[in-house]
Amino acid sequence: MSESARPRLTLEDVFEHFEIPPGNEHFLFMLPPFYVARADGDVSIPELFSAVWNNCMQQLTPTMGPEKTAAQAYLQKMAVAYATGRRTEDLRVLSAAINLVLRSLPDGRAQAVRESIQLTCTRVARASGPLFREKVSAEERQMLDEIFEALEK
Repeated sequence: MSESARPRLTLEDVFEHFEIPPGNEHFLFMLPPFYVARADGDVSIPELFSAVWNNCMQQLTPTMGPEKTAAQAYLQKMAVAYATGRRTEDLRVLSAAINLVLRSLPDGRAQAVRESIQLTCTRVARASGPLFREKVSAEERQMLDEIFEALEK
């Protein structure tokens, strides 16, 4: 089937695919680090911790109120899903949805989110090496490149 003949996904379809509750489009920003962790086929505890921790520290998750509780529950659910084998072949769908949401943000905020996603993904990749020896595998490097290239500037 040609690219133009493929049915176009709506944002609602994407939310359903990634199990994102309505009104929480910013949850998309939390997913790329899990793709990096999954890139070499084995998600380590340090990678999961780094994904969750850095999502919070880079303020890709809400910092208070019911939104924070919902984001924490979603992060926990996704950490378990990706650690136990959720596939990552849908990066193009995720990237397109993230870019759509970023286009709706003010330029400064969109750039800050892009930088936060990139920093979080890089930290996750480095978390998989032995203690005090940050090592990024070839698969993780490739995934980082794919994510960084997919995020519109």
